[in-house]
Order: sequence, then C-alpha cells, then structure tokens
Amino acid sequence: MSGRVLSRYTVLMVALMLGSVAVAAGLNYFPVLGDTVALWAADLGSVAVVGLAAAIVVGTAYCFGKGQPGRLYWMLVGVGAAMYALGDLVWSIYELAGNEVPYPGLPDAFYLAEYVFLTAGLAYAAWSYRSLGDIKMPLALSGAVGAAAAGGLYVWFLNPLVLSDPEIAAGEKALGVAYPAFDVFLAFMPAVLIILMVSRLGWGRFGWPWWAVAVGVLFIAASDTAYAWLAAVDRYESGMILDYGWMLGHVAIATGALLARDVTRVPRA
Repeated sequence: MSGRVLSRYTVLMVALMLGSVAVAAGLNYFPVLGDTVALWAADLGSVAVVGLAAAIVVGTAYCFGKGQPGRLYWMLVGVGAAMYALGDLVWSIYELAGNEVPYPGLPDAFYLAEYVFLTAGLAYAAWSYRSLGDIKMPLALSGAVGAAAAGGLYVWFLNPLVLSDPEIAAGEKALGVAYPAFDVFLAFMPAVLIILMVSRLGWGRFGWPWWAVAVGVLFIAASDTAYAWLAAVDRYESGMILDYGWMLGHVAIATGALLARDVTRVPRA
C-alpha cells in the first residue's frame, strides 16, 4: 500500500458491496425473472448487503493490534450492523412465508439492538480521541447539531405526520419517534463529535473514516424517518427506494472502517 492512501483491499470490498446493492436493486426493479424473485431480492438482498458490511467491519477490526482502541470500537460497530442484518433476516422469514410482518415486532428488537452496539462503539471511539484536547467545545457543537436535526425532524415530520395522527397506535408512534431520534442522538451526534475532535489534526485523511460513518448514519436516518411514517399508515412495501438507504448507509459505515484501516496503516496482530 506504499504511496497510496487506499489499499486494493478497500477498493475491492467497496466495489463488492456496491455491486451487491446494484444486483439486489436490479432484480427488484427489473423483475425479468418474475415478481417472486423480485420479492426475494428485495428481502434477502438487504440481508446479504448489510451482512456483508457487518462482516467487513468485524474483519477490519481484527486488522488493528491487540489493545488498540480501533479493534474494540470497530468490533462494536460491526456487531451492531450484524444485529440489523439479523432483523432483516427475521423480517424476510415472515414475509417470504406469506405472513404479515408485525410492527412493532421481533424484527424491531434486532433493529433497535443495533443502536446499543453502534452507540457504544462510537462513544468509545470518541473517548479514545480525548487526548487530542478538551472535549467540551466539540461536545457542545455536536449537541447543537443534534438538537437542530432533532428539531427539524419534529417540526417537519414527527409532529405533523406521526404524533398528530389519531389513527396511528401508541406502539407505532413510539417506534416512529424512536428510530429517527436514536439515529440523531445515538449515532449522528457521536459521529459529529468524533469528526470535530479528529479535525484538530487537520481536515485531512484522518477524518475520512468518520465522515463516511456520518454519511452512512444520515442515509439510515432518512430511511428510518420515511419508514416510520409509511409503516404506521400501512403503506410500506419491501423493495421501496428507502430500503436502499439502509443498505447504502451500512455500506458507508463499512467504508469508514476500511478507510480507518488504510489511513492508520495498522499491522495485523
């Protein structure tokens, strides 16, 4: 990798993930093999793409030496992505068997579990950068960004479309608020905090992994926001364009892990 920022491995893995998204989308939106194959592609395509992203993040974590913070926090992020893939697998089992997917239901338990691991990983990553300087200002700025994002979600989406609708059940409203709120406060804010802390080293390549993570979280947040409303009013169907926001979001997070491996040029333990 001498002389290059990106390794061949990173380029290959990103191409593999994006290619998997393209295949899943192609089989779904151009159902030349029939509607049944299109549904299988929509459901299992997400399982495959996010599962691949999770495996790449976990594998990349092991590229960091024992005792290095990167091994633990990327491992936690990877396990979080695996939780999401398991949620998609459970969803697929329901749907492909011809059963209605409950909302709230078992898939949501796995989707929500992702936040536990993702937040723990990002929080530990932020803590590992504490030696770069005082954390108070980055924490305040990331909090302000999160508050602005949460305020926008509430004013333009959550209140008018979910909370004010008397026909949406209480459990559905709770999930409708939880997903975008968790995206903002438990994922996006920590990612912004890390970006601000790493920026003390300059706005160069050491910030690239966390920009990728932040972009990934935004993709996931956009899809979660759309899904929360569509599911609450029974308009969501597998294979809608928002599905690819979840896929691309996890691809971006996995890309962040790969970039972290490259920019730090860590040896295997």
